[in-house]
Formats: sequence, structure tokens, C-alpha cells
Amino acid sequence: MTEAHISTAYYAVQRIMDYYRITHPEIAHWVLNGGVVGRRAMFIESNMVLGVLDKLVKENIPVVTIYDSFVVPKKYEKRTKELMHQKNNLTWLKRLLAKDEQGQLEQP
Repeated sequence: MTEAHISTAYYAVQRIMDYYRITHPEIAHWVLNGGVVGRRAMFIESNMVLGVLDKLVKENIPVVTIYDSFVVPKKYEKRTKELMHQKNNLTWLKRLLAKDEQGQLEQP
């Protein structure tokens, strides 16, 4: 690959990342910001998934998770979305992060 190809590819990736930052300002500061930030984001996301999964199971809603997605019967789709978008979803996670014994995580 020539320098021209590398430069063109870099420019294309940079444009995509800039567009992503503009269209997602709430998380723009996390984009390409090093490993610790990425690990924090993954930790928060996975715990949010577990929190919603716990609620679904407690309501006897059959569910399968695939990464950060939920597969539920069509009749439970609305309820699943309601649980996913509850404002208090991070409350218990903030308490967990406050107990961080290694000092590795920051509260969202």
C-alpha cells in the first residue's frame, strides 16, 4: 500500500469519526480516547444489559441476549423497550461504582 492510499484511508476514517462525534455529542468525548475509557464504557454497557435482563427475568419475560441486544417474543417488545429506557437504570450501577475498591472506574 502506498503512502497516498494510507493518507486517503486515514482521511476517510477521520471523516467518519468526525461525523460520529457530531451526531453523538453525548458520548463524543469517549470516541478514540484510549483503553481506560473504552473499558469503562464496556463495563457500564454490560452492567446496564445485566440490569435490564434481571428485570425481564423477574417479570417472567423469555429473553435471550446477544451482546447488547435483547431477543424477546413480539408481545413483550414494548415492555422490553420501556425497561431499557427507564431513567433509573443507572442508579444501582452508580452505587456499584462508588464501591470500586481498585479505583479503576469513574461514575457516569
